[in-house]
Amino acid sequence: MAAGLEGLAAREGRQLEFGGRYPTVRAIACDRSERDRQMLVLEIDDRAQVLGDCVERPELIWAGDVDGDDKLDLLTTSGLSDGYREELFVSSWAGDRLVRRVAAFGGMAD
Repeated sequence: MAAGLEGLAAREGRQLEFGGRYPTVRAIACDRSERDRQMLVLEIDDRAQVLGDCVERPELIWAGDVDGDDKLDLLTTSGLSDGYREELFVSSWAGDRLVRRVAAFGGMAD
């Protein structure tokens, strides 16, 4: 399953369907004066978790089960002033969280 969050304002979100559950990923403004910097929040049932840092243009680019545990895993991307950063979050390493960041990589703008 793939999903994008392009153009989402604060508190709007993308509801996914995965394993009979309906998690939501929202882009929330970090500061009212700086609406272009946002953070992604994953909500499943009555639990919520912030994904990563406050960044420019965060997007969910993939959602599915990469580690084979029948739980939701996510791949996100965000813009930086001089490039981009992609992060992989998986559930099998989450412990008491919903997901845990296990990989991150980025590149420089041309």
